[in-house]
Amino acid sequence: MDFSKLQYYIIPTNWPQRNEHLALYNKAYIYWRDFWAEVLRDLGSHETLTADTFVRQDIVTTIMNGDEIVAVHLYDFFKLDCQADLEHTYISENYPKEFIEKLNKNGARTAMSMEFLTIDKNWRKQIIGFQMSSVLLQLGLRVLIQESIDAAIAPARNDLKMSQMSYTLGFECIIPNVIKHNVSCDLVACFPKKVKNHPDQTVSKLIGSLWENRIDLRVNPQARLKSA
Repeated sequence: MDFSKLQYYIIPTNWPQRNEHLALYNKAYIYWRDFWAEVLRDLGSHETLTADTFVRQDIVTTIMNGDEIVAVHLYDFFKLDCQADLEHTYISENYPKEFIEKLNKNGARTAMSMEFLTIDKNWRKQIIGFQMSSVLLQLGLRVLIQESIDAAIAPARNDLKMSQMSYTLGFECIIPNVIKHNVSCDLVACFPKKVKNHPDQTVSKLIGSLWENRIDLRVNPQARLKSA
């Protein structure tokens, strides 16, 4: 597997910046929509996936291999002292009061949700030899630090050992064993000062390279996809 062609993109979702790179935004959305419709169906979840969830995000990130989507991850920003944010359905339906209180006790006044971690089936561990999800998660933590957000929050699946993997990168369990989409998840959080490097040096080097060569379309909206 050739990792040298991989490119990490940070895609803004606000108007009018989004319109400068609508083809990539649409590509990420369609892939995300179809991927998660299948996942939720396989889990027997009755949740209906809508475009609203994608559109409300502050940032969409993707790893590309030329024109091929390797991974997608969604990030939304919340102020924990803003009542409207606390009553937002994503927060109110996923994170109980004690979760928010734990964030506050750790000095967090802002939070970045990490949602719908998506890895293409051709880039799974059994094919490439390591978890691409850990690469995407570590890149997300670099976004957290870059944006000066106080905490990253997410539900982490236990059946896929996503919770266990997140703990190696600096996340901690706030509330264990919560059922989401019919599977057990830990509600986890990571604070910037507790972020850990990836334990595998080769994978850590790949993460560093992807971050160093990232294309942040909020900063450089004229950037275009690198050719394969």
